[in-house]
Amino acid sequence: MKNNMGKKMQNGRKQTVSWTKEEMKRFIGLWNIKTTEELCDELGRRKEQILYMANQMRKAGLDLPRKSKKGILRGLILEVIEELKNEKKNKSIVK
Repeated sequence: MKNNMGKKMQNGRKQTVSWTKEEMKRFIGLWNIKTTEELCDELGRRKEQILYMANQMRKAGLDLPRKSKKGILRGLILEVIEELKNEKKNKSIVK
């Protein structure tokens, strides 16, 4: 049984793209361990379709964490700041 979720543009019009139950289960299983790009390759879908499906699943009540590059960048920035603080402390101790 197919569920019609996801859209694709064809000749300027939206066309429904079907997902099977097995694809949805696979999608959920891979969500936390793969990047969006890896999911596209793995499932043979475009990025827009992957993000649309994630959004629809969240609306349906599934707790899918957001894949935010901003969050990754913020984490890296905080790590750099912490390292700089530690280096500054170490330099003041050595002097």
